[in-house]
Order: sequence, then structure tokens, then C-alpha cells
Amino acid sequence: MRTPTWDEIREFLRYDRWTPDKPRSTDHDYFTKTLPDGEILITKVSRSGQKTMSAGRFKAILADQLHVAEADFWEVLRSKRPATRPVPAPEPEPVSLPLWLARELERLGVAPEEMEKLDEGRARTLRDTLRSRPSTDQPRG
Repeated sequence: MRTPTWDEIREFLRYDRWTPDKPRSTDHDYFTKTLPDGEILITKVSRSGQKTMSAGRFKAILADQLHVAEADFWEVLRSKRPATRPVPAPEPEPVSLPLWLARELERLGVAPEEMEKLDEGRARTLRDTLRSRPSTDQPRG
């Protein structure tokens, strides 16, 4: 496995639009990148520009810090374009019932935990079913 120099890592970061972090008094520079889903990536780069790293270190940096596959890393250097990272699908919005329907179900004795499991169509069906039952509060003739 070919491993990059630290200068090539810096080149990758430039093309992938990473932001230099505030300078620190170490022998490394730090960079950050905010992904479209809000996740913030952080990496540090040695100032020993022409030195290379072990294959194990390179794999760890790719997976843990840069969040790209090896082929994508080299493609960014070749194309001088940012890496394409998969964007996770947004979490589905929790289903919520209209307030009037939730209040009516509550009045009919449906527990909030049960309402959380219902979509609006099933909630309306349950309301209609509960309304159609004979009331036990009415005097029998």
C-alpha cells in the first residue's frame, strides 16, 4: 500500500475544503471539516512534510479522521475536487396527531403511550370505534 507524505495529506485537506484550526504550540497543525449532516471532523497533520507514514497509521487516519476510503483519498489528489461522502438519510419526523384528535382520544380513555404508536388514520379509526361503543355511564331503561 502506498502511503502519502504529510504534504500530500495537507494537499488533500485543501482540496477537500478543510479549515485550519487555531495554531497550537506542537509539531502538528489541526484542521476541521463540518459535514452536511453537522458532524465535525478533526485531524492533525505533522509538520514533517516529506515524511511518509505507516500503512496502519494511514488506514486509521482515513477511517477515523478523514472519513474517506483510500481510493477516494487518491482521487481527491488527482482530481483536485472535494471527496464525495455519503450523506445519511435524515431521521423520519416523529408522527404526531392533531391536538384536537389527541385530546378526544384522551377523553375516551386512550393512554398517551398508546397514542404515540398511532398515525392519524389509525387514531381516527380508534376514535370512531370507541365512540360507537355503548356508554356505561348512561342509565339502563
